[in-house]
Amino acid sequence: MRPGAIYLVSAAGIPNYGDDFITRGWLCFLAKRHPAVEVWVDCPDPGVAATLLARFHPRVHFTDTIWRVSEQHAHEAELSVFREALRERVVALGTPRYDIGLERMRHAASIHFLGGGYLNSIWQGNLGLVFAAAEISRRFAVPLFGTGIGAMPLSPEARSAFLEEVPQFSYFEARDDETADALGAVHGYDDAFLGIGYPGWNSQDPDLPGAMVLIQGDFADDDLRGEVDRVVDMFVRRYAASPAGEGLAFVEAYPPVDGQRWAEYRVRYPAARYFPFQGIWEEGLPLAPGQKWLTTRFHLHLLGAAGGVAGTAINVRDDYYGTKHRSLWRLGTGWQVMDASDLRSDVPLAPNVAADFRVLVNDASRSKEQLARRLYPSARMRATRRIFGAMTRRADPVKRVFAQISAQRASAAS
Repeated sequence: MRPGAIYLVSAAGIPNYGDDFITRGWLCFLAKRHPAVEVWVDCPDPGVAATLLARFHPRVHFTDTIWRVSEQHAHEAELSVFREALRERVVALGTPRYDIGLERMRHAASIHFLGGGYLNSIWQGNLGLVFAAAEISRRFAVPLFGTGIGAMPLSPEARSAFLEEVPQFSYFEARDDETADALGAVHGYDDAFLGIGYPGWNSQDPDLPGAMVLIQGDFADDDLRGEVDRVVDMFVRRYAASPAGEGLAFVEAYPPVDGQRWAEYRVRYPAARYFPFQGIWEEGLPLAPGQKWLTTRFHLHLLGAAGGVAGTAINVRDDYYGTKHRSLWRLGTGWQVMDASDLRSDVPLAPNVAADFRVLVNDASRSKEQLARRLYPSARMRATRRIFGAMTRRADPVKRVFAQISAQRASAAS
Protein backbone atom coordinates (compact mmCIF):
# COMPACT_ATOMS: atom_id res chain seq x y z
CA MET A 1 0.00 0.00 0.00
CA ARG A 2 1.57 3.26 -1.11
CA PRO A 3 1.43 6.42 1.06
CA GLY A 4 -1.70 8.54 0.91
CA ALA A 5 -5.35 8.36 1.86
CA ILE A 6 -7.51 5.31 1.20
CA TYR A 7 -10.17 6.39 -1.30
CA LEU A 8 -13.47 4.50 -1.36
CA VAL A 9 -16.18 4.97 -4.00
CA SER A 10 -19.62 3.78 -2.93
CA ALA A 11 -23.35 4.40 -3.26
CA ALA A 12 -23.66 5.25 0.44
CA GLY A 13 -25.73 8.10 1.78
CA ILE A 14 -28.88 7.84 -0.33
CA PRO A 15 -29.66 6.20 2.20
CA ASN A 16 -30.15 2.58 1.16
CA TYR A 17 -29.52 -0.07 3.80
CA GLY A 18 -27.47 -2.39 1.58
CA ASP A 19 -25.11 0.25 0.20
CA ASP A 20 -24.62 1.83 3.61
CA PHE A 21 -24.10 -1.56 5.27
CA ILE A 22 -21.37 -2.41 2.74
CA THR A 23 -19.59 0.89 3.37
CA ARG A 24 -19.88 0.42 7.12
CA GLY A 25 -18.21 -2.99 6.85
CA TRP A 26 -15.21 -1.58 5.00
CA LEU A 27 -14.89 1.32 7.44
CA CYS A 28 -15.00 -1.11 10.39
CA PHE A 29 -12.26 -3.18 8.80
CA LEU A 30 -10.08 -0.13 8.10
CA ALA A 31 -10.66 1.23 11.61
CA LYS A 32 -9.38 -2.05 13.03
CA ARG A 33 -6.54 -2.44 10.55
CA HIS A 34 -5.54 1.15 9.71
CA PRO A 35 -7.02 3.53 12.30
CA ALA A 36 -4.36 6.20 11.68
CA VAL A 37 -4.76 6.29 7.88
CA GLU A 38 -7.01 8.95 6.38
CA VAL A 39 -10.05 7.54 4.54
CA TRP A 40 -12.22 9.36 1.99
CA VAL A 41 -15.65 8.05 0.99
CA ASP A 42 -16.86 9.42 -2.35
CA CYS A 43 -20.62 8.92 -2.54
CA PRO A 44 -23.86 10.52 -3.86
CA ASP A 45 -24.81 12.34 -0.65
CA PRO A 46 -21.80 12.92 1.62
CA GLY A 47 -23.82 14.82 4.23
CA VAL A 48 -26.21 11.95 4.87
CA ALA A 49 -23.37 9.43 4.62
CA ALA A 50 -21.41 11.31 7.29
CA THR A 51 -24.33 11.20 9.73
CA LEU A 52 -24.67 7.46 9.19
CA LEU A 53 -21.04 6.38 8.94
CA ALA A 54 -18.63 8.89 10.50
CA ARG A 55 -18.47 6.99 13.79
CA PHE A 56 -17.07 3.86 12.17
CA HIS A 57 -13.57 5.23 11.43
CA PRO A 58 -11.64 7.87 13.39
CA ARG A 59 -10.20 9.59 10.27
CA VAL A 60 -12.95 9.26 7.68
CA HIS A 61 -14.12 12.14 5.45
CA PHE A 62 -16.93 12.30 2.92
CA THR A 63 -17.15 13.90 -0.52
CA ASP A 64 -19.03 13.55 -3.80
CA THR A 65 -16.24 14.61 -6.17
CA ILE A 66 -16.26 11.76 -8.67
CA TRP A 67 -20.06 11.46 -8.56
CA ARG A 68 -20.47 15.17 -9.44
CA VAL A 69 -17.82 15.06 -12.16
CA SER A 70 -19.55 12.08 -13.72
CA GLU A 71 -22.98 13.67 -13.42
CA GLN A 72 -21.74 16.84 -15.14
CA HIS A 73 -21.08 14.89 -18.36
CA ALA A 74 -23.77 12.19 -18.09
CA HIS A 75 -26.04 14.05 -20.52
CA GLU A 76 -23.85 12.95 -23.43
CA ALA A 77 -25.96 10.66 -25.60
CA GLU A 78 -23.05 8.53 -26.82
CA LEU A 79 -21.07 6.52 -24.30
CA SER A 80 -17.81 7.07 -26.19
CA VAL A 81 -18.26 10.86 -26.03
CA PHE A 82 -19.15 10.63 -22.33
CA ARG A 83 -16.01 8.63 -21.61
CA GLU A 84 -13.68 10.97 -23.51
CA ALA A 85 -15.17 14.03 -21.79
CA LEU A 86 -14.50 12.49 -18.40
CA ARG A 87 -10.98 11.43 -19.31
CA GLU A 88 -10.19 14.98 -20.38
CA ARG A 89 -11.79 16.49 -17.27
CA VAL A 90 -9.87 14.43 -14.72
CA VAL A 91 -6.54 15.11 -16.44
CA ALA A 92 -6.88 18.72 -17.63
CA LEU A 93 -8.97 19.86 -14.64
CA GLY A 94 -10.59 23.28 -15.08
CA THR A 95 -12.57 24.36 -12.03
CA PRO A 96 -11.97 24.34 -8.26
CA ARG A 97 -15.47 22.85 -7.85
CA TYR A 98 -13.88 19.53 -8.78
CA ASP A 99 -10.13 20.08 -9.08
CA ILE A 100 -9.32 20.00 -5.35
CA GLY A 101 -11.05 16.65 -5.02
CA LEU A 102 -9.54 15.27 -8.21
CA GLU A 103 -6.07 16.27 -7.03
CA ARG A 104 -6.74 14.34 -3.83
CA MET A 105 -7.63 11.26 -5.86
CA ARG A 106 -4.37 11.57 -7.83
CA HIS A 107 -2.40 11.25 -4.60
CA ALA A 108 -4.50 8.54 -2.94
CA ALA A 109 -2.98 5.28 -1.76
CA SER A 110 -5.65 3.54 -3.88
CA ILE A 111 -9.12 4.02 -5.33
CA HIS A 112 -11.56 1.28 -4.39
CA PHE A 113 -15.04 0.71 -5.84
CA LEU A 114 -17.04 -0.91 -3.07
CA GLY A 115 -19.61 -3.52 -3.97
CA GLY A 116 -23.20 -2.99 -4.96
CA GLY A 117 -25.46 -2.76 -7.97
CA TYR A 118 -24.85 0.84 -9.01
CA LEU A 119 -22.59 0.25 -12.05
CA ASN A 120 -24.81 -0.87 -14.94
CA SER A 121 -26.89 0.31 -17.88
CA ILE A 122 -29.91 1.23 -15.77
CA TRP A 123 -27.92 4.15 -14.37
CA GLN A 124 -25.56 4.48 -17.33
CA GLY A 125 -24.26 7.80 -16.03
CA ASN A 126 -22.70 5.91 -13.12
CA LEU A 127 -20.34 4.18 -15.54
CA GLY A 128 -18.62 7.55 -15.68
CA LEU A 129 -17.33 6.78 -12.20
CA VAL A 130 -15.34 3.90 -13.68
CA PHE A 131 -14.15 5.91 -16.69
CA ALA A 132 -12.92 8.76 -14.48
CA ALA A 133 -11.25 6.57 -11.84
CA ALA A 134 -9.58 4.35 -14.44
CA GLU A 135 -8.10 7.40 -16.18
CA ILE A 136 -6.74 8.74 -12.88
CA SER A 137 -5.27 5.31 -12.18
CA ARG A 138 -3.74 5.16 -15.66
CA ARG A 139 -2.24 8.65 -15.66
CA PHE A 140 -1.11 8.89 -12.03
CA ALA A 141 -0.30 5.25 -11.12
CA VAL A 142 -2.98 4.99 -8.43
CA PRO A 143 -3.92 1.33 -7.74
CA LEU A 144 -7.56 0.65 -8.60
CA PHE A 145 -9.73 -2.01 -6.90
CA GLY A 146 -13.27 -3.26 -7.35
CA THR A 147 -14.91 -5.73 -4.95
CA GLY A 148 -18.34 -7.37 -4.88
CA ILE A 149 -19.51 -5.63 -8.05
CA GLY A 150 -22.89 -6.47 -9.57
CA ALA A 151 -23.01 -4.90 -13.04
CA MET A 152 -26.15 -6.39 -14.56
CA PRO A 153 -27.79 -5.41 -16.80
CA LEU A 154 -25.20 -4.13 -19.28
CA SER A 155 -26.01 -3.14 -22.84
CA PRO A 156 -23.51 -4.37 -25.47
CA GLU A 157 -22.09 -0.84 -25.76
CA ALA A 158 -21.76 -0.42 -22.00
CA ARG A 159 -20.17 -3.86 -21.63
CA SER A 160 -17.61 -3.03 -24.32
CA ALA A 161 -16.74 0.30 -22.68
CA PHE A 162 -16.53 -1.26 -19.20
CA LEU A 163 -14.34 -4.11 -20.51
CA GLU A 164 -11.81 -1.62 -21.83
CA GLU A 165 -11.31 -0.29 -18.29
CA VAL A 166 -11.17 -3.63 -16.45
CA PRO A 167 -7.44 -4.22 -17.19
CA GLN A 168 -6.68 -1.03 -15.27
CA PHE A 169 -7.94 -2.65 -12.05
CA SER A 170 -5.31 -4.30 -9.88
CA TYR A 171 -8.15 -6.41 -8.47
CA PHE A 172 -11.66 -6.71 -9.88
CA GLU A 173 -14.25 -8.99 -8.28
CA ALA A 174 -17.88 -9.72 -9.18
CA ARG A 175 -20.55 -11.00 -6.84
CA ASP A 176 -22.57 -12.95 -9.46
CA ASP A 177 -21.95 -15.29 -12.40
CA GLU A 178 -23.36 -12.94 -15.00
CA THR A 179 -21.09 -10.01 -14.07
CA ALA A 180 -18.04 -12.26 -13.78
CA ASP A 181 -18.68 -13.75 -17.22
CA ALA A 182 -19.46 -10.42 -18.90
CA LEU A 183 -16.44 -8.56 -17.54
CA GLY A 184 -13.88 -11.31 -16.98
CA ALA A 185 -13.87 -10.62 -13.25
CA VAL A 186 -12.91 -12.81 -10.30
CA HIS A 187 -16.09 -14.46 -8.98
CA GLY A 188 -16.27 -13.63 -5.29
CA TYR A 189 -18.83 -12.65 -2.67
CA ASP A 190 -21.01 -9.63 -2.05
CA ASP A 191 -19.23 -7.08 0.13
CA ALA A 192 -21.95 -7.35 2.78
CA PHE A 193 -20.23 -10.53 3.94
CA LEU A 194 -17.39 -8.36 5.27
CA GLY A 195 -19.83 -6.36 7.43
CA ILE A 196 -21.35 -9.52 8.89
CA GLY A 197 -18.04 -10.08 10.65
CA TYR A 198 -18.56 -7.00 12.83
CA PRO A 199 -21.08 -6.65 15.69
CA GLY A 200 -24.18 -4.50 15.71
CA TRP A 201 -25.89 -5.47 12.46
CA ASN A 202 -28.35 -7.88 14.08
CA SER A 203 -30.93 -6.66 16.62
CA GLN A 204 -30.82 -7.99 20.17
CA ASP A 205 -34.49 -7.18 20.78
CA PRO A 206 -36.13 -10.26 22.38
CA ASP A 207 -39.66 -9.12 21.48
CA LEU A 208 -39.82 -9.24 17.69
CA PRO A 209 -42.77 -10.20 15.49
CA GLY A 210 -42.74 -13.59 13.84
CA ALA A 211 -43.79 -12.35 10.39
CA MET A 212 -41.72 -9.64 8.66
CA VAL A 213 -42.41 -7.90 5.33
CA LEU A 214 -40.27 -5.53 3.27
CA ILE A 215 -41.88 -4.58 -0.04
CA GLN A 216 -40.01 -1.79 -1.78
CA GLY A 217 -41.77 1.30 -3.00
CA ASP A 218 -39.51 1.87 -6.01
CA PHE A 219 -38.18 0.16 -9.07
CA ALA A 220 -40.84 -2.53 -9.37
CA ASP A 221 -42.76 -3.33 -12.54
CA ASP A 222 -46.15 -1.63 -12.19
CA ASP A 223 -48.04 -4.59 -13.58
CA LEU A 224 -46.79 -6.73 -10.67
CA ARG A 225 -48.11 -4.44 -7.95
CA GLY A 226 -51.43 -6.20 -7.55
CA GLU A 227 -49.78 -9.63 -7.63
CA VAL A 228 -47.27 -8.62 -4.96
CA ASP A 229 -50.03 -7.28 -2.72
CA ARG A 230 -51.92 -10.54 -3.14
CA VAL A 231 -48.83 -12.47 -1.99
CA VAL A 232 -48.43 -10.12 0.99
CA ASP A 233 -52.04 -10.80 1.98
CA MET A 234 -51.45 -14.54 1.65
CA PHE A 235 -48.31 -14.23 3.80
CA VAL A 236 -50.21 -12.29 6.49
CA ARG A 237 -53.03 -14.83 6.62
CA ARG A 238 -50.58 -17.69 6.96
CA TYR A 239 -47.88 -16.33 9.27
CA ALA A 240 -49.25 -13.36 11.23
CA ALA A 241 -51.18 -13.94 14.44
CA SER A 242 -54.33 -12.32 13.03
CA PRO A 243 -55.62 -10.86 9.75
CA ALA A 244 -55.37 -7.41 11.36
CA GLY A 245 -51.60 -7.81 11.67
CA GLU A 246 -50.79 -8.93 15.22
CA GLY A 247 -47.36 -10.54 15.14
CA LEU A 248 -46.57 -8.77 11.87
CA ALA A 249 -44.15 -5.95 11.02
CA PHE A 250 -43.16 -4.00 7.94
CA VAL A 251 -39.57 -2.85 7.40
CA GLU A 252 -38.10 0.13 5.54
CA ALA A 253 -34.66 -0.20 3.91
CA TYR A 254 -34.78 2.72 1.44
CA PRO A 255 -36.51 5.81 2.81
CA PRO A 256 -38.84 7.34 1.91
CA VAL A 257 -40.01 5.08 -0.90
CA ASP A 258 -40.39 1.92 1.19
CA GLY A 259 -42.36 3.95 3.72
CA GLN A 260 -44.86 4.84 1.01
CA ARG A 261 -45.95 1.22 0.89
CA TRP A 262 -46.33 1.22 4.68
CA ALA A 263 -48.83 4.07 4.35
CA GLU A 264 -51.02 1.65 2.38
CA TYR A 265 -50.36 -1.48 4.43
CA ARG A 266 -51.05 0.14 7.79
CA VAL A 267 -54.66 0.67 6.71
CA ARG A 268 -55.07 -2.96 5.68
CA TYR A 269 -53.20 -4.36 8.71
CA PRO A 270 -53.84 -1.87 11.55
CA ALA A 271 -52.26 -4.02 14.27
CA ALA A 272 -48.92 -4.38 12.44
CA ARG A 273 -45.69 -2.74 13.62
CA TYR A 274 -43.27 -0.69 11.54
CA PHE A 275 -39.45 -0.66 11.62
CA PRO A 276 -38.15 2.50 9.87
CA PHE A 277 -34.68 2.74 8.35
CA GLN A 278 -33.27 4.74 11.25
CA GLY A 279 -34.33 2.11 13.75
CA ILE A 280 -32.80 -0.84 11.91
CA TRP A 281 -29.63 1.16 11.22
CA GLU A 282 -29.10 2.12 14.86
CA GLU A 283 -30.46 -1.00 16.57
CA GLY A 284 -29.76 -3.72 14.01
CA LEU A 285 -31.93 -5.75 11.68
CA PRO A 286 -34.95 -7.21 13.51
CA LEU A 287 -34.07 -10.88 12.98
CA ALA A 288 -35.16 -13.60 15.41
CA PRO A 289 -35.23 -17.41 15.40
CA GLY A 290 -38.36 -18.88 13.91
CA GLN A 291 -39.33 -15.78 11.92
CA LYS A 292 -40.71 -15.84 8.42
CA TRP A 293 -39.69 -13.05 6.03
CA LEU A 294 -41.14 -11.79 2.76
CA THR A 295 -39.01 -9.24 0.90
CA THR A 296 -38.21 -7.84 -2.51
CA ARG A 297 -34.82 -6.40 -1.49
CA PHE A 298 -31.57 -8.24 -2.19
CA HIS A 299 -29.61 -7.40 0.94
CA LEU A 300 -32.51 -8.31 3.21
CA HIS A 301 -32.50 -11.70 1.49
CA LEU A 302 -28.75 -12.03 2.09
CA LEU A 303 -28.73 -10.77 5.68
CA GLY A 304 -31.95 -12.50 6.66
CA ALA A 305 -30.57 -15.86 5.51
CA ALA A 306 -27.25 -15.06 7.22
CA GLY A 307 -29.23 -14.48 10.43
CA GLY A 308 -30.83 -17.88 10.09
CA VAL A 309 -34.40 -16.83 9.32
CA ALA A 310 -36.60 -18.47 6.69
CA GLY A 311 -37.85 -16.33 3.86
CA THR A 312 -39.31 -15.77 0.44
CA ALA A 313 -37.74 -13.24 -1.94
CA ILE A 314 -39.89 -11.69 -4.66
CA ASN A 315 -38.14 -10.70 -7.89
CA VAL A 316 -39.88 -7.50 -8.98
CA ARG A 317 -37.62 -6.70 -11.97
CA ASP A 318 -35.94 -9.60 -13.69
CA ASP A 319 -33.12 -7.77 -15.51
CA TYR A 320 -31.89 -6.38 -12.19
CA TYR A 321 -33.27 -8.20 -9.15
CA GLY A 322 -33.46 -11.52 -10.93
CA THR A 323 -29.69 -11.69 -11.21
CA LYS A 324 -29.28 -10.62 -7.61
CA HIS A 325 -31.74 -12.99 -5.94
CA ARG A 326 -30.72 -15.94 -8.10
CA SER A 327 -27.07 -15.36 -7.15
CA LEU A 328 -28.03 -15.87 -3.50
CA TRP A 329 -30.17 -18.90 -4.34
CA ARG A 330 -27.16 -20.44 -6.12
CA LEU A 331 -25.00 -19.58 -3.14
CA GLY A 332 -27.31 -21.70 -1.01
CA THR A 333 -29.49 -19.45 1.16
CA GLY A 334 -32.35 -21.91 0.77
CA TRP A 335 -34.83 -19.04 0.46
CA GLN A 336 -37.72 -19.37 -1.95
CA VAL A 337 -37.36 -16.98 -4.92
CA MET A 338 -40.59 -16.03 -6.69
CA ASP A 339 -40.41 -14.59 -10.20
CA ALA A 340 -43.19 -12.79 -12.07
CA SER A 341 -44.43 -16.07 -13.56
CA ASP A 342 -44.70 -17.55 -10.05
CA LEU A 343 -46.72 -14.59 -8.84
CA ARG A 344 -49.16 -14.92 -11.72
CA SER A 345 -49.56 -18.69 -11.50
CA ASP A 346 -50.38 -18.99 -7.80
CA VAL A 347 -47.18 -20.77 -6.78
CA PRO A 348 -47.62 -21.41 -3.03
CA LEU A 349 -45.58 -19.54 -0.46
CA ALA A 350 -42.78 -21.64 1.03
CA PRO A 351 -40.39 -19.52 3.14
CA ASN A 352 -37.29 -21.53 3.89
CA VAL A 353 -33.63 -21.26 4.89
CA ALA A 354 -30.82 -23.76 4.37
CA ALA A 355 -29.67 -25.20 7.68
CA ASP A 356 -26.02 -25.19 6.59
CA PHE A 357 -26.00 -21.66 5.10
CA ARG A 358 -24.43 -20.34 8.31
CA VAL A 359 -21.31 -22.38 7.51
CA LEU A 360 -21.02 -20.66 4.13
CA VAL A 361 -21.64 -17.27 5.77
CA ASN A 362 -18.69 -17.85 8.07
CA ASP A 363 -16.51 -18.97 5.17
CA ALA A 364 -17.56 -15.99 3.01
CA SER A 365 -16.97 -13.55 5.85
CA ARG A 366 -13.47 -14.95 6.45
CA SER A 367 -12.77 -14.88 2.72
CA LYS A 368 -13.77 -11.20 2.53
CA GLU A 369 -11.62 -10.39 5.54
CA GLN A 370 -8.63 -12.12 3.94
CA LEU A 371 -9.21 -10.22 0.71
CA ALA A 372 -9.41 -6.94 2.62
CA ARG A 373 -6.08 -7.74 4.29
CA ARG A 374 -4.47 -8.39 0.91
CA LEU A 375 -5.75 -5.10 -0.49
CA TYR A 376 -4.78 -3.15 2.64
CA PRO A 377 -1.78 -4.92 4.18
CA SER A 378 -0.38 -3.86 7.52
CA ALA A 379 2.99 -2.10 7.72
CA ARG A 380 4.44 -5.33 9.07
CA MET A 381 3.05 -7.30 6.13
CA ARG A 382 4.37 -4.76 3.62
CA ALA A 383 7.83 -5.06 5.13
CA THR A 384 7.59 -8.86 5.03
CA ARG A 385 6.61 -8.78 1.37
CA ARG A 386 9.58 -6.55 0.54
CA ILE A 387 12.01 -8.85 2.35
CA PHE A 388 10.70 -12.06 0.82
CA GLY A 389 10.40 -10.36 -2.57
CA ALA A 390 14.10 -9.60 -2.43
CA MET A 391 14.84 -13.14 -1.30
CA THR A 392 12.78 -14.57 -4.13
CA ARG A 393 14.59 -12.49 -6.74
CA ARG A 394 18.02 -13.60 -5.46
CA ALA A 395 17.28 -17.19 -4.50
CA ASP A 396 17.80 -20.32 -6.58
CA PRO A 397 14.60 -22.20 -7.56
CA VAL A 398 14.44 -24.36 -4.39
CA LYS A 399 15.04 -21.46 -2.05
CA ARG A 400 12.51 -19.40 -4.00
CA VAL A 401 9.76 -21.94 -3.21
CA PHE A 402 10.56 -21.82 0.51
CA ALA A 403 10.59 -18.02 0.43
CA GLN A 404 7.13 -17.98 -1.16
CA ILE A 405 5.77 -20.45 1.42
CA SER A 406 7.17 -18.35 4.25
CA ALA A 407 5.61 -15.21 2.79
CA GLN A 408 2.21 -16.91 2.55
CA ARG A 409 2.42 -18.07 6.16
CA ALA A 410 3.40 -14.58 7.29
CA SER A 411 0.45 -13.15 5.34
CA ALA A 412 -2.00 -15.56 6.97
CA ALA A 413 -0.65 -14.80 10.44
CA SER A 414 -0.91 -11.07 9.85
